[in-house]
Amino acid sequence: MRAVFAAALAGLTVAEATLSQMGDAEVKLPLALGLAKLDLNGDGTSEEDERLWRVFDASLGGGNIPPEAAERFIITFDRADAAWLRGYTHLLSALIEFGLAHDSRASFEISGHMLFPRAGLPYAILNAQPLPPDEWFDAASIADAIAAIHLMHWPVTEPERMKASLAHLESVVKLSHESWRFILAETDDEAEWIPSPAQKIAAMPAALVSQQTVDGWMVFLGEFDAILQGRKLVPHWRLAKGINIRRVFLEPTPFDPVLWAQGSAAVPYLEDGPMTDRATWNQIMRMMEGNFLGYAVWFN
Repeated sequence: MRAVFAAALAGLTVAEATLSQMGDAEVKLPLALGLAKLDLNGDGTSEEDERLWRVFDASLGGGNIPPEAAERFIITFDRADAAWLRGYTHLLSALIEFGLAHDSRASFEISGHMLFPRAGLPYAILNAQPLPPDEWFDAASIADAIAAIHLMHWPVTEPERMKASLAHLESVVKLSHESWRFILAETDDEAEWIPSPAQKIAAMPAALVSQQTVDGWMVFLGEFDAILQGRKLVPHWRLAKGINIRRVFLEPTPFDPVLWAQGSAAVPYLEDGPMTDRATWNQIMRMMEGNFLGYAVWFN
């Protein structure tokens, strides 16, 4: 799995380096994404039933998206979307670097069989008892998930990767600002992936953006950047002082979500200072129509 993630990271690095060579000139790249083919079963070929629109249609129960609609689903990617895609390469790279910085072998060997049943993992025998057809409660999966969390005390084996993860997150903020600089300067209106408040023709008809939503996203970017830089601290439910998230990346300790929730893992990073607060995040939620997570996945 580490090799898989390392290969993905290398690919993202090449993609980011390629996109970074673009200047400020406007570009247009219409793509019929609905007709894109995937190789879901890893057999080296892309079959008809692996078209993106068929996969999406199947996830909705099947029979919901006619083929002609897939052919009409065209996104005109432009210069703003290049910055958007660069931002996503950094976001994914940050997650991968964080994972590779830690040794998660114990969790993987004990519970990895629930995700990779045919990979020959040490405890694949636990998959031997199939779930009865009329049984809805999968106790085995719950037990595996609990075991994975129980063993999630991952030592830091490559601390430099934590610094790299932080740098990637900082780049996400920078590139999101760049993306919106280009979006708000656009004068066309053509199957936009992320439209400005002035644009009314989006690739997805219902996916329009208001000025209030853009303003809310800018507030979020400012708050997130302040947290990454250590200018604002993150509160913990049982501690009076705040957590300096920047130091979490620069001075890493074993990752244990249970100890973070309990509070002891946060103690080394406590400081006095201004903290991000509920009022700011409530403001962000209001400005983003209560759907901050949805917009965050879309905007990155």
